Amino acid sequence: MKTKTYYLLLPLLALVFSCDDFEQDEQLEYLGENVNMSTPLTVNQTEQYVLLEDFTGWNCPNCPKGTEEINSIISQYGDRIVVAAVHAGAFARPKPDNNNLDLRTDYGEKLLKKYGILSFPSLMVMRNGETSSTPSAWKSKVEEFLNLAEHDANISLGVDVFNDTLLVSTQVELLNNVDGDLFLTLYVVEDGIVGIQNDDGTIKNDYVFNHVLRNGVKEDMPLSYEPLQKGDKVSKNYIMKIDAGWVIDNCKLVAILTKSNGRAIQVNQIEING
Repeated sequence: MKTKTYYLLLPLLALVFSCDDFEQDEQLEYLGENVNMSTPLTVNQTEQYVLLEDFTGWNCPNCPKGTEEINSIISQYGDRIVVAAVHAGAFARPKPDNNNLDLRTDYGEKLLKKYGILSFPSLMVMRNGETSSTPSAWKSKVEEFLNLAEHDANISLGVDVFNDTLLVSTQVELLNNVDGDLFLTLYVVEDGIVGIQNDDGTIKNDYVFNHVLRNGVKEDMPLSYEPLQKGDKVSKNYIMKIDAGWVIDNCKLVAILTKSNGRAIQVNQIEING
């Protein structure tokens, strides 16, 4: 077994003198002498978790039924279900009718186009390339992944907040050999956003949107530049910018491990406490 640790953030002293070596979104401001360049891993896993990406919008009359089905799945399977509500497409466009609340993201629009999603709500499970607009069929699709005889990897996570910056520490442990390269995507989802929703033709003014995908996605980052095999552990640290519009105590950090074909093999999430 090999343990690989990649320090994507240099020690603080080096950052002071070498910021020009970093891309703009990788630069970490001076935050004080006691700031570590990694943070403890506080969330671990030993089971297959399942990613649900729900393509939705405030003006989609059928989307609340999809949300109800997802909530039912969460109530049965708990933390093993990781959800992102992807507000995208025509139904998500802000208008005066919804007080111009815009929950769209560039990444969400990109996913919408990539997977050719035309009907809403649409659910994609574990980035398998298939979507369903029939909420009553979603549970069985989720259970196909939950009931796998074995899973390929575990993801451990830690997160800390410094001013307007997230410090994210990750460790991926491979439980099986996996062909091809692996990639990690990080994004933030937010609960408790109150707005207007078309619910089967009835306009609800105090609808609560949860699991809302937010901007600032770290997309398809290579897990390793060397071949990996069963038993390997790869540790990496990342920084992410906190948007001023987020209520950080309502947010979670989601980590998705994908293969080169884009399909997810594991997912995990951690609450962010500001």
